[in-house]
Amino acid sequence: SVIVTLDLMIEDDPDDIGNWRKRGIAQQELDRPEEALESYGKAIQLIESGEAEVSSADNGFANTYDYRGSIHQSQHRVEQASSDFDNALELGDSAFVKAFQLRMQTAGHYEGPLNGNYDKATEDAMKGCASDVHCIDPEL
Repeated sequence: SVIVTLDLMIEDDPDDIGNWRKRGIAQQELDRPEEALESYGKAIQLIESGEAEVSSADNGFANTYDYRGSIHQSQHRVEQASSDFDNALELGDSAFVKAFQLRMQTAGHYEGPLNGNYDKATEDAMKGCASDVHCIDPEL
């Protein structure tokens, strides 16, 4: 199983947030949201403590918050989703922010330019997106 393989990878390198994120994604695909939240939570603990080995150059940090926020969003935990999306947008590069703006625009929450800037208009739209289960990343 994928989870068993990821568990072995995590055992070998527990500070690699990529493995924790992949574990969360696999658990989401198996419809285990609470277990996925635990995996994302572990990755986020590593990010916030500065112990994470993976750089944010690949938007790995931002994606981890985004995945966890999407679970909170689907469970109508608006404050948690908003906090996670805020962290994701703070950590993501301009391509990440632009993709998030497009996602919000598609769901009818964002009317500003797709410029990749995390500005006031993007932040305000993100708060509306966090409460809308239809404002999801199409890759999730």
